[in-house]
Amino acid sequence: MLVRFALDPDAVLSASDGEHKRLSREWPQYGVLIYNAPTFEGSELASVVENLPQAARTLWKQILRRAWLCPSREPWLGVLGLDDNPQALSAVEKDLDLLCLEETRLEILREELHRGAPSVELGDLREIDNTTAFERAHELAQKRTGGMTVQKLWQERFALPASLSRNITIVDRFALADGEGINGLEAFLVLLDGSGKKVNVTLYSSYGDEKLKLSEHEAQDRVENIRKRLARGGVGDIKLFLTDSRRFGYVEHDRFLKFDHLVFEIGSGMAVFNGPKVKQSTFSSKTEQAGHKDTLIALQKLCSAAYPVNV
Repeated sequence: MLVRFALDPDAVLSASDGEHKRLSREWPQYGVLIYNAPTFEGSELASVVENLPQAARTLWKQILRRAWLCPSREPWLGVLGLDDNPQALSAVEKDLDLLCLEETRLEILREELHRGAPSVELGDLREIDNTTAFERAHELAQKRTGGMTVQKLWQERFALPASLSRNITIVDRFALADGEGINGLEAFLVLLDGSGKKVNVTLYSSYGDEKLKLSEHEAQDRVENIRKRLARGGVGDIKLFLTDSRRFGYVEHDRFLKFDHLVFEIGSGMAVFNGPKVKQSTFSSKTEQAGHKDTLIALQKLCSAAYPVNV
């Protein structure tokens, strides 16, 4: 679902304030910036950012603190090096969905770049939200689940965020319930274990009431049993917050997953990952809002002093 994109330093340097603001809306919610060095500080974009006008530089520094970015897996000279060697784009074709170029460079190099890396969309930073890649990301960010396998859903919407995230938070009142809840939670954590990089997981869930018929101790045991099945190293620490189901429901009825700054609101919660086929569910992604933070604070206050429990 996320767009892996690279930016032409000249396009960034010549962008208007409105274009920087458009990028600031698109990138954190829908994209991952790919750069050409082991660290962003060593990339061709870093020095450009430092030379932007004050307002744009401030905006970029805000984006860099929360949005996802990562180096290309294969070394390359970057966008500026394509002037003399357009075929070099083929080295990073598997890492990119979109390359946004400065207008003149795009016009001159379009044909050669397309021949060398036909799967990479070539676009203009000024219209980044209208590129095919970002339009597809917009569609998936609001598209109901269903009609696909769980594996396809994972690859389409979660695998890349999982590989980039340091912290994932699960809010699901019924995640530990018999059947779809606990089975879906286990399936999610197993998939995460294969995609993440020691990502820390925090789970907010509940016990008790007529539907769950689950004691607090049994609820903890269920998470501990899943923890024992995670052997690939993708999941780091697991912190558990539990409260009585009715009290949980007073705070939050909806279910969501938070991957660092990005929140996936899923109507059926963990149950969407249960079984080979995905059940129909509402789905939307958005950057974290104040309401999400308030929910986590309120749920923590409902828990006893024994929480969080490290599993």
